Amino acid sequence: MVITRIYNNSCASVTDDKGQDMIVTGRGVVFGKKAGDILDEALVEKRYRLSDPGLSSRLGTILSSISQADVYLSISEEILSMIRSQGYPVKESLLLTLTDHISTSLEREQTGVVLANPLLSDIRQLYHKQYQLARQAAQIIAQRTGITVSPDEIGFITLHIVTASTDGRFDDLLEITHIIQKILTVIESTFKVHLNENSLRYERFIRHLQFFARRILDPASEQETNLLMYNMGRLEFPDAFLCVKDIARMIERDYHRKVSDAEQGYLIYHIMNVILETREKKPDQE
Repeated sequence: MVITRIYNNSCASVTDDKGQDMIVTGRGVVFGKKAGDILDEALVEKRYRLSDPGLSSRLGTILSSISQADVYLSISEEILSMIRSQGYPVKESLLLTLTDHISTSLEREQTGVVLANPLLSDIRQLYHKQYQLARQAAQIIAQRTGITVSPDEIGFITLHIVTASTDGRFDDLLEITHIIQKILTVIESTFKVHLNENSLRYERFIRHLQFFARRILDPASEQETNLLMYNMGRLEFPDAFLCVKDIARMIERDYHRKVSDAEQGYLIYHIMNVILETREKKPDQE
């Protein structure tokens, strides 16, 4: 192995005998070494090889900017393995985003500075499974560093996990979460109910809203064109129809995007599903 870049005494980029790039860690693995030197492989404790060269380059940039790079990288790799072991698919880019986020967030928390997460309650509500994974990630961080991760930071880790399971960006996910919550607020206000967050119909509705919100944020995206559900919903579910019109006006006002009649039809369908289920459950709760 030839050293190509040193991040600290315990972390470096190398090229192996086959010409493949990777990042290696180990206590004092490159102590007294410089780029171009041969690395003693017996000192290597962990190896990280990303399939995307672009990601490898970005990870190197992140590692070069943080202290204890080997520690944070190892923690992130353990969290990534934990998430995948539970059958939740995430991309290897999570290794980068977690390493970067954990390093900065733990430095803040060590100094008593907690970054408030205004969407925390919404994140818990909309991404329940991912939030539970983030709580387990916080336990790993605590075990490895002795630092207790705040609920606000667990919320941010949740969004990183969600982002790594989609093709979106972290900033977009924040806005998508905001859009979804505003839509749910309109629905619950219109029908004077609290939706059942643990139901299958609710989960399906949230998935639909995630795709819907992505289309709202992407001007180049195409909206649905099938008017069948719109025409049926307008006649059969007038309350849901009026609710969706309020949602469409909110979207046009806040995001300058018109919601097509076909899109409104799908919203009517999903809204009536969750509302009818909520009303069916109500007698059992009283």
